[in-house]
Amino acid sequence: MLLSGRGLPALRRVLVVSGSVGLVVLVGLHVLNRGTPVDTWGLGNTVLGFGLGLTGALLTARFPGNPIGWIFLVGGVGQSLCGASREWAIYAALTDPGSLPAPEWAAWASGWLQQIGLATLPLVLLHFPDGRLVSSGWRHVRRLVVVVMGATLVLSAVQPGRFEPDVPLTNPMGIDAIPGDALWPALSAATVLVVLLAAVSLLVRWRRSDVEDRQRMRWVTASAGLLAAEVVFEMTVNLGSIQHYTASIALLLFVGTIGYAVLRHHLWDLDVLVNVSVVCTVLTAVALGIVMLSAVVVDAIVGSASVWPVAGAILLVILLFRPLRHGIQSATDRVLYGRRPDPHRTLAGLGRRVGSTGAAEPVLAEAVDAIAAAFLRLDHVAIRTADGVVSRGTARAELVGLPIVFRGTQIGRLEVAARPGAALRGKPLAQMHELADEVAPLVHAVILREAVDQLRRELASAREEERRRLRRDIHDGIGPALAAVALQVDGAATLVDSCPEVVKEVLLRVAGQVGDVLADIRRLVHELRPPVLDALGLSAAVAQLATTFAIPSAAKSPGLLVTVDTPDSLGKLPAAVEVTAYRVVAEALSNVARHSGAGTATVVLARGPGLLRVVVEDDGVGPPPDGPYGVGTISMIERATAIGGDCTIGSSATGGVRVSALLPLGDGPARDEEVS
Repeated sequence: MLLSGRGLPALRRVLVVSGSVGLVVLVGLHVLNRGTPVDTWGLGNTVLGFGLGLTGALLTARFPGNPIGWIFLVGGVGQSLCGASREWAIYAALTDPGSLPAPEWAAWASGWLQQIGLATLPLVLLHFPDGRLVSSGWRHVRRLVVVVMGATLVLSAVQPGRFEPDVPLTNPMGIDAIPGDALWPALSAATVLVVLLAAVSLLVRWRRSDVEDRQRMRWVTASAGLLAAEVVFEMTVNLGSIQHYTASIALLLFVGTIGYAVLRHHLWDLDVLVNVSVVCTVLTAVALGIVMLSAVVVDAIVGSASVWPVAGAILLVILLFRPLRHGIQSATDRVLYGRRPDPHRTLAGLGRRVGSTGAAEPVLAEAVDAIAAAFLRLDHVAIRTADGVVSRGTARAELVGLPIVFRGTQIGRLEVAARPGAALRGKPLAQMHELADEVAPLVHAVILREAVDQLRRELASAREEERRRLRRDIHDGIGPALAAVALQVDGAATLVDSCPEVVKEVLLRVAGQVGDVLADIRRLVHELRPPVLDALGLSAAVAQLATTFAIPSAAKSPGLLVTVDTPDSLGKLPAAVEVTAYRVVAEALSNVARHSGAGTATVVLARGPGLLRVVVEDDGVGPPPDGPYGVGTISMIERATAIGGDCTIGSSATGGVRVSALLPLGDGPARDEEVS
């Protein structure tokens, strides 16, 4: 049974904090109790509490759905609080009587909390390694484990009698009617039974597994068998206090083999485990060191142990927990991995370089490298656009795709994959979303740069094609025609005196041919630049153009009313801007007349600082939602882009088509909002 739920991270934090506080209290009071003749078993509780708790904290952080980590974590918290309660009771009863409140209740808590750590073994054996039982039939064994361990816990809580023979504390919850002497042997036998059954389940799993899984489980199976034997031996033979240490060694060996199996078979990355383990170990050592140092200093100054300076040290550790953890984490990262780059600063610098670089690929590659280098938990990073993908690393876990959105339009995806065992959720996932937002302008700039480069190549090709066409028209049409005219004129010159009538006929024919040549030249010139622009200017030329579309015909909507809103003079405009604006208006009105079924159309020309704004909109049927656009429409966009401008086609306020072009003039800032 795998675990899930939004409350798991909060539950994990509560358990980790509880276990940490228990360990600190345990160690601090154990130092004060070091002269007490009663065996507090402080070292064993500390080792087990820290070992189980650390393993559980790591597993729950990496595999929150696997119950094994939660079993270890709960067992570690129970062992830590058990040790802390035991030390509390002994200190309040023997070391400094009356200094701490409720010693009986502390002794009572230590008795039943110990059973939580004992329940760790059979539950882990039943669920290792994937958190599931071998088969559904083993659910009955799991229920038996819960019942036996629960009964043992309850009996420990209500059994009457003294806490320890040498400690004058009795169980405040003790019930005299409970036959503890008769129940304990039965519960001990039941505990031995469930431990053996859990060990058998692991053996059955091992026998059903393939060779690879057996390699992963062999050391765990061996250590589990050793631990099960130790528990059975402890329940049947009384060896005194030495059993505390044999149980600790066997349990820690079992935990260690699980960690080895996880590492050996790449369920975690080693550097992630080392990082987290070092942080937890150093943080625990610093906290325990502060508590122990305060106890030793007070003992040296005052000459006797006192709990209140230790309590103050514990409170100080609790208050400094977060800054201590942050500082230790930062120092550990610097020692193990060096200084991590700041991806936000790197992305900002890359954005400024897009305009100066000759290729977009290196910029996106550097962005991917910056993200991968900044986050240790990432195994794979990729930026995917319509033109391709730039990636680093190989995804060995689930791939998470984050949309890259620029001005409401998705232009790509940021794909990341965590290292095996490292989860992308909570704050790390939020950081990835922030990076996707920050990388959006960079990706958009790269896409625009690639589009501009492609357009420049197409423009250069189109220019050469146009030159080739002009050369062909002049060479194959105008050139031969002029050559023929020259030959005829030369022939006529020889006949001027002898045959004037023939000369007259030849000259008339030559005049017609020259007229045809002039018409061809005018056609070529008109294709290069409409003569009406030089004759009338852009405003008047557009007004004249509008009148031609208002004439009804079979090909155009009858009664189309075209309104032109433009000043009498737009001032001196660059030649390329005049031609582009005229061509955009002509093509847009042509589309209105042929395709929209509109009754009215409006043309607006407005000059602002740095640009000329051209808008043509109608009240027709509107543009197709996703295209496709015709050759003329694409030509409008290409013409505007070729001179550094922009042309968009969308819906008008009246439901028709709105064509808007912004054409830079090169005399000031080109901002849309500055054009009225």
